[in-house]
Amino acid sequence: PGHGKAGTLVEVERGPGQNDVGMVCWRATLATEEYPRGREIILVANDITHMSGSLSPKEDAVYRAAFDLSVHEGLPCVYISANSGARIG
Repeated sequence: PGHGKAGTLVEVERGPGQNDVGMVCWRATLATEEYPRGREIILVANDITHMSGSLSPKEDAVYRAAFDLSVHEGLPCVYISANSGARIG
């Protein structure tokens, strides 16, 4: 389902509104003036189609796994925030 053992990410493809967690990640390559051949990054964003992108421990686990991956691979981690706040409990 998109998350493997604790702290790991698993690549999956889902249609809009099919996520069971309100956080999504991509490995992307961005071409810039400094990196005309492209610079790989880890991109993380809230999935606004799942509970309005609100945050809970499941989303935190996905974010942490993506961040840890970016640190491990020496890649920038970019977070795009679009959410309705936190789900407490």
